[in-house]
Amino acid sequence: MALLAACGDDDADAGSPSAASVDPATADLRVEARDIDFDADAYSVSAGTVSIAYVEAGKLVHDLVIERSDGERVPIEGGDDEAKLVVTTAFDSAGTAELSPGTYTLVCTVPGHEQAGMKAALTVT
Repeated sequence: MALLAACGDDDADAGSPSAASVDPATADLRVEARDIDFDADAYSVSAGTVSIAYVEAGKLVHDLVIERSDGERVPIEGGDDEAKLVVTTAFDSAGTAELSPGTYTLVCTVPGHEQAGMKAALTVT
């Protein structure tokens, strides 16, 4: 079962059964978490309800947060209790977010990961 999740600690309960219907192959936004970066520096999607697939392609625990230009987080439905997606080597995660046109930032909030490069632009048209 593929699920979307965000960076977190090894004990994070990131299973998001409500998001299990998001297929990583057809998700509006597919982000791969590698050992200390994402698979792209920039992503783009159309505004509205955006399906998100967060896929672990490395060996570390990661989370995924969407930040507005003012730094406020966009809740990800199907994420953990902090509304972020978490992935580990044991599972991927998925969810949905309501996004209006604009520029956002995707970030892994695991300590040290954003500083190491786990940050990407998200343009919503």
